[in-house]
Amino acid sequence: MNSHHPDDNPKSSVEELAPGLLTATEAQDSAAALARYRSLTDPERTLLTTGQWPPAAAVWITTAKGTLWLDHEEAATHPATRSVQRLP
Repeated sequence: MNSHHPDDNPKSSVEELAPGLLTATEAQDSAAALARYRSLTDPERTLLTTGQWPPAAAVWITTAKGTLWLDHEEAATHPATRSVQRLP
């Protein structure tokens, strides 16, 4: 195994752990991907989305490990959204 940090290149990390997995996953428009997965981290969004980021209705939460992006419907019920920043 390579000795790189997992956040250096998420695609190569996934390919290293599960060869061929990414070939079955096609990136979606950013709004569609966030609606499908309900929440995405920054590394996940680079793998799973295309187009302009963030989607208009996205809600973000800053965590110790980076930004967590939530679909607006997920944010309405997510316990971590008590103090979030919403996009204008």
